[in-house]
Amino acid sequence: MKKLFLVLLILVYVLPLQCFAEEMFSTKYFTFYGEQTQEQVVEKLGMEPDKLYTKVMDMLNLHIYNLNVEIIMFNNQEELSQKAQLLTGEEFRERSFYLHSAGTIYISYPDMTAGILAHEMTHALLCSYFVNRPSIEMQEILCGYVEYKIKNMILPEPFNF
Repeated sequence: MKKLFLVLLILVYVLPLQCFAEEMFSTKYFTFYGEQTQEQVVEKLGMEPDKLYTKVMDMLNLHIYNLNVEIIMFNNQEELSQKAQLLTGEEFRERSFYLHSAGTIYISYPDMTAGILAHEMTHALLCSYFVNRPSIEMQEILCGYVEYKIKNMILPEPFNF
């Protein structure tokens, strides 16, 4: 049992850092791992990641100013799926996910949008804010709401619907 625990600990905490240790940048709330620069991420999101997180906190009126989450950006959805399967043992087809036990958001960089990242930031916020975490169904309702609001806030006027 101890060996299994150690293997899982290494897979969840150590390997992600070793895989991306060379390429990273940090903000107040997040540490990013991947091949992308901070400028590329800001351009893709349309704003600084910390500003996006502040919008998430304000939308939900839940504020955690000492949040520290790692964000691992994968080159494609296939790499992300392989990592998810390694971590969970289940098939995975999504573009991103948050793993609270690792304090990490895993995301496919080509698929990353401000809405998708805000969705995962909301998971991190909810799981960190409440002692008894909300059910996954409740989390998805709130995360979907935030993703929708961010998507509509950032799109040019003719695309808001």
